Amino acid sequence: MNGREGSEAAISAIVVNYNAGDLLPSCVASLFAGGAAEVLVVDNASADDSLAAAQAVALEMYPDRPFEVIQTGANLGFGRAVNIGAEAARGRLLAVCNPDCSVAPDSLGKLAAFLAANPVAGVVAPMILDAHGIRYPSIRRFPSLWISALHAALGLVWPTNPASRYYRSASDGPLGHDRWASGAFLMLPRQLFLEIGGFDDRYFMFLEDVELCRRLIAQGYQIGYEPQAVVVHHQGRSSISRPYFVLAQHSLSLWRYADQTLAGPGRLALPLVAVGALLRFAVGSLKVAAKVLRGPSQ
Repeated sequence: MNGREGSEAAISAIVVNYNAGDLLPSCVASLFAGGAAEVLVVDNASADDSLAAAQAVALEMYPDRPFEVIQTGANLGFGRAVNIGAEAARGRLLAVCNPDCSVAPDSLGKLAAFLAANPVAGVVAPMILDAHGIRYPSIRRFPSLWISALHAALGLVWPTNPASRYYRSASDGPLGHDRWASGAFLMLPRQLFLEIGGFDDRYFMFLEDVELCRRLIAQGYQIGYEPQAVVVHHQGRSSISRPYFVLAQHSLSLWRYADQTLAGPGRLALPLVAVGALLRFAVGSLKVAAKVLRGPSQ
């Protein structure tokens, strides 16, 4: 249980950026305002002006706080970029944050206090709200193969189907070992993150958070949830310009996760998982194409 020095432990915030636009400076400002000792932006070869805007905000509003930009030189994906940031970070705790998130005041301190008070927690997630104030499931159940299949097959066309509702209905209790924390925003000790090997960088995006939580639980940790810490998630800014790529990566990660976790006779289902992942990509692509044809005013 390394890196637990109480709620005052220094927090390094790691933000992976890819063309996040004006959401990135807002994210950086909220992290500093919330008490981050340093903010590291790991940039996956953005082509917009988000970095310059974030640097200007950090320099103007928080000139005494370390702000570092790490240029990867290419789009390395989410997990690999976080791993790079974690190696460079100096805080005892890591706050892993999407660039389209804003952190409410005192939320970082509440998450740090949760970890200090619950040594069995390998990671803690806040309450995440979308831009309309609707709760986003920051913790979710580990789904079985069949729940996963039904959620993947039906979720795009029937979001409230029973499988998806079950998958998103993890206990609101402070600790659990049958659930995972969303990588949109989570906090954990830096030393633990490094010791366990960080995110599996074979996942370009999606499910790297699920896989990390599985490893933490296998090491005897539990997944924490602190609803008094609030984060607003403005989803999808980086994905809007490349929806087919994002869909493809999601489908690929679904298959990769199944390949890693299915054992024994369960591996006989891998071809079905592959078919399901392809169908999910096809349905998602049709939805994107239909939206494009309808135009922005529809």
